[in-house]
Amino acid sequence: MAKATIKEILSRAMSRIHLTWDLWTSPNSKAMISIMAHWTNENWKVQSTLMAIREIEGDHDGKNISQVVHSVIKEFGVVDKFGYFTGDNAGNNDTTLEWLSRRIREEGGSGFDVGDRQLCCFAYSMQIAVKGLLFGPNVYELETYEATGNVIGAEQMKAKWRAFGAVGKLHNIVKYIRVSPKRRVGFKTLLQDLEKGLMKVPIMDNDTQWGSIATMVEYGLEKQGEIDMYCEQAALTENMLSKEDWIELQMVLPTMNATDVCRLRNSLFRSKR
Repeated sequence: MAKATIKEILSRAMSRIHLTWDLWTSPNSKAMISIMAHWTNENWKVQSTLMAIREIEGDHDGKNISQVVHSVIKEFGVVDKFGYFTGDNAGNNDTTLEWLSRRIREEGGSGFDVGDRQLCCFAYSMQIAVKGLLFGPNVYELETYEATGNVIGAEQMKAKWRAFGAVGKLHNIVKYIRVSPKRRVGFKTLLQDLEKGLMKVPIMDNDTQWGSIATMVEYGLEKQGEIDMYCEQAALTENMLSKEDWIELQMVLPTMNATDVCRLRNSLFRSKR
């Protein structure tokens, strides 16, 4: 019923139907994608709605993603009204649009020019700027190192993250917890012993999710006692957060918003003049 209603509304759109989508892996290890539509209605008001949440079979690559997106826009009858896509700079977004245009052409449609239809997400660009200010220009190298059978991964990379202070130590702790199901369960068990209700493992900072550093720090501060206790049990002595580290995190968190980042950027530009 809801699907039929959305199809009817989209058919009356005064603009093209613009898309955004997001991918993630669910707690039960299923690859999922949510697809959003954005348009101007007959009253010239901008509207947005969720079109679908689907599972992706196989890797998060452009071919597999495009198959799901193409299926959804066909179901909602907006193949010929597709406008622009806004997303982060991940390579699979480029290949998704290439494959999507190809699939449309193979079924007799006109397709589209990928370069003309893809817009960059401002929040994602701001996220890159924030991480560059916090961790320097080589942060991508740190984020993409392979986790191994060791506690967190390469010892060299752990040391590099620790060199960034309290945020780097918290990153190492969170990565340690999240790197295996056994550790996630262990952390949840500790929380359940201390609290009631639904428990969740800490959110890890990453290179695509806007505000993920702030979210990680906020969670860390909220669960300070539990994280300290877990680190003692897991023998994470090198990454143990001291009293001074927790104070540093309390000072860092309020600065992690777009307004303050812009102020910092402007102050840096002024200092170079």
